[in-house]
Amino acid sequence: MSDSGIDLKAFLAEQRHEGQLDSEGGFTIAAEKALQKLAYFALPQEFDWILKVVQAVNLWNVERLVVSQTRTATSFTFAPCPQPDPAALLNALSGAALDNANPIHALSMALRSLVEQVGLSFVLAFRDHGESGRPIYAGDDTTQLSPSTRSKWAHLKSDGIRLTVSHFRRRESFTGRYIPTIAKVPNRQREILKILEWNSAPSAVPIYLEQRLLNDPSRVPMMGFSPGFRVLRKAILVNDDGPRNLKFVGEDYPWNIRAREVKNSEPPARGNPWFILRTADWAQLHHFVHFDPMSQMKFSPYQVPNHRLLLTRQGVVCGSYTIRNSAWGTSVVLVAPADHYRSDLSGLGLEINDRENQGLINLRRHVVDALAEYREEFISILDWTPKPSARSSMTSYQENRAGFSIFTESLGKSVEWLTEAYRETKDRVWHLQLTERRRVVLLRRWRDFVLEDLERVILDLDRRPMQLDR
Repeated sequence: MSDSGIDLKAFLAEQRHEGQLDSEGGFTIAAEKALQKLAYFALPQEFDWILKVVQAVNLWNVERLVVSQTRTATSFTFAPCPQPDPAALLNALSGAALDNANPIHALSMALRSLVEQVGLSFVLAFRDHGESGRPIYAGDDTTQLSPSTRSKWAHLKSDGIRLTVSHFRRRESFTGRYIPTIAKVPNRQREILKILEWNSAPSAVPIYLEQRLLNDPSRVPMMGFSPGFRVLRKAILVNDDGPRNLKFVGEDYPWNIRAREVKNSEPPARGNPWFILRTADWAQLHHFVHFDPMSQMKFSPYQVPNHRLLLTRQGVVCGSYTIRNSAWGTSVVLVAPADHYRSDLSGLGLEINDRENQGLINLRRHVVDALAEYREEFISILDWTPKPSARSSMTSYQENRAGFSIFTESLGKSVEWLTEAYRETKDRVWHLQLTERRRVVLLRRWRDFVLEDLERVILDLDRRPMQLDR
């Protein structure tokens, strides 16, 4: 162990030789046995360690999880209350106990997996009552970093925990930092973001990336807004005058503005099933010169996804079902909390029995009833305007980004900015070209389109079987 932090591998070796005890118990496990445990508790997918981090912050019920990224590293910053003792985390990393309801153990499994299973490395920093503790680090890349660089990766502006994960394995470090594309180093920054956007969408803890709310259902790709599609309604299942009177309470999104201008909304409440309904954007129906409701043609040029039923545990997707979609451009994503289901040692695998299957069937029936009621309301869509959702606010909670390099960041950011600017300009210009008469014609055509699609979606959810994906 050095003054710049605690090298986890050296720490385990030291405990093996000295047999040192602390007030909580003993660090008596040998480093070799620790590695054997890591293999035993291996997570099924390469990036599942991210899900364990999100599960940990949900178990701690923190106010927010803030993510910052560069091509070199991703940082996760959050502030549990009360602050966990670093010694307890070290004890979990070196001990044999595993409790999926314990946030320290969930974070410990994430760290084990990303080092021993995935081959990445991390720096874990603590700050409590204004005092910064010694960071814990492990893995090939962070071990070879200079103490000053590790100190920058461990910097915290306020009380909390910061986990910084390097994107590089042992032989990728040098070329990855300067010429990652030429060296063909995998873009783990992008993969981490995909996992956070989709698998962490049900998280009750808001997850922010550069002031953007990642787990706003209306903004999650393939769930809410995406090019060519807009979100119509988000509905949460609540008890209305007793547990036998369950009803979906809906929140409508404005149909009369551009889909890109829809305001952010907070993640759904913890523990309640919810669904989100999205359809082809009304402004895209110019692809149909003569819209025929009896036509079997799918909405073009965008691929319409199947309906999904997502099972979540501690804020992350742990299982999913697919329901084949017969609609032209409308789909439903239904999210059902499954914290009461039996789980495997990883806390990510679910055991689904006949009773739980029947519960999912009953939940689908509630969604069918909610969509049938919504369809009746939708008939008068041109006569009313739903109010915009309130924009979520966020106080400044940013940390310095780890490993920023002009060679790896500038070009990629420029390409992303140009792509987004082109898409925004093209969308805005098309709207400006619409005359009021043309706009009304398209809206009426779109209403008929959605009404027909809702009927198909209701039939899908009422009759089609579910295919388990994972």
